Amino acid sequence: MGDTMQFGKGPWKVVGIFDAGGSAYESEVWGDVNQMSSDFDRQGGFASAYLRATDPGAANALKNLVSDDQRLKLDGLLETDYYAQTSSGGPIRFVGYLVAIIMAIVSSFAAMNTMYAAVPTGAAKSRRCE
Repeated sequence: MGDTMQFGKGPWKVVGIFDAGGSAYESEVWGDVNQMSSDFDRQGGFASAYLRATDPGAANALKNLVSDDQRLKLDGLLETDYYAQTSSGGPIRFVGYLVAIIMAIVSSFAAMNTMYAAVPTGAAKSRRCE
């Protein structure tokens, strides 16, 4: 608290710290919308708004209220529905598993090769004894 951060067009003073229960929201920086728009040359409104409801029933009611209000021109989505539609991590996960399997197989062969080289064979023992 009280420190300054340098980003945008100038320094920003830290006036509060919030706790989001260890979720990704703790990585966010919140500030005055007018000053943020000015510092980052962004004009024209918001891309999204995050609202928290007290329970699942209230969340559905809030979603319907936002979606039905034509003045807002917003689509109300529950967080679970939002993340379900943006799950584009499937191909990346597949490539990650593929690389992991290939690395496991190759490392097994490398370990066997190292062990084979470290243990002398019977022919090598008999030559040394002569």
